Amino acid sequence: TFFHDIYMTHYRAEESGFDHSLLGFLKTLLAFGLHRNPQPVLDKLVYFYLPFSAVAGLMLYFLRIRRMPWINQLLLLSIAAIYLTPFSGDGTLMHLYLGFALCCFVAIDAWRRGIEVPGLRVIMYCFAYLFAVESFVLSHGYRFEGQAKCVVLGILLVCALRYPLGESVADAPLDLSHPDTAKIH
Repeated sequence: TFFHDIYMTHYRAEESGFDHSLLGFLKTLLAFGLHRNPQPVLDKLVYFYLPFSAVAGLMLYFLRIRRMPWINQLLLLSIAAIYLTPFSGDGTLMHLYLGFALCCFVAIDAWRRGIEVPGLRVIMYCFAYLFAVESFVLSHGYRFEGQAKCVVLGILLVCALRYPLGESVADAPLDLSHPDTAKIH
């Protein structure tokens, strides 16, 4: 109840710079659009946002993510866990570290083979911005780096959905020569 009443349904200007969830972005837009009393609209927003984010996450998974290469799957599930939650502070960005490390390995491999991996450059730019200590996007005394990071997370999500970063799990051959040790190569 405390989390719901304080972080989910209220716009807190002093903390909006830390929240990079999609809900935080929407709350900021509503708070600036309804300067006087955004509270009734924010209450309704949360009421609709939670089922929407659950359905959107499930649809993304079953329609696209599960068919992607495993690196994309890990990256996309990490992004969704940060992006679709009702509040996502700066500490949640550490969940992207493993995806970043794997993308670094993809970049090193591509460099060694002399190839360009489509979308990887934009993905790495997104990581660079997200992992900056604080970007301090300020306007009229308000902090907007949470909203800026939300936009960058959205770009990262779209890139990871659009550009495969390896072999698809569905395309990998299945070794059935030994029934007890069948595994994907």
